[in-house]
Amino acid sequence: RDCYHVRPALSARERGREGAVCCEGVGQAWREAGVPAHDVLVTNPPFSGDHKERCLHHCARAECAWLVLLPSYCATKRYFQAIFRPGPAPHTPIPPSSFFFAVPKERYEFAHPEGTGHGSSPFFSVWFVCLGPHTDAVFRWYKANHGERGGLRLARTVEEL
Repeated sequence: RDCYHVRPALSARERGREGAVCCEGVGQAWREAGVPAHDVLVTNPPFSGDHKERCLHHCARAECAWLVLLPSYCATKRYFQAIFRPGPAPHTPIPPSSFFFAVPKERYEFAHPEGTGHGSSPFFSVWFVCLGPHTDAVFRWYKANHGERGGLRLARTVEEL
């Protein structure tokens, strides 16, 4: 399968189960056949286990634009610093100036499969964004056209989060 999705008509319990199957299915399909050709990767990986770290490592090696929704605390983790810290290659697959954070002004809430997770999200989610050669232009355009009025606050550094 080339596309995985969760049908909104499913209950939270069914969505959780189908989502887990889809994530496993994507990983297995990519391991067996390789990552399919694509221009942009947009994902909200599972927040459990090492999925967050593996997703960021994949993005750092990707030759495409990517937008990944993750807990904001991921930007303070060692794995993030190792992937995105300033310095000569191979330590910096993605230069710090080639990505930004898009912080939703309203906190995202997540529906968890019954019996898992928290009643409300215990962390603030942030979009980690790399748009290849268009990153800086999009960042400047959004700031110029939306500034503080838009639904997102953009940040270039962890300190600005």
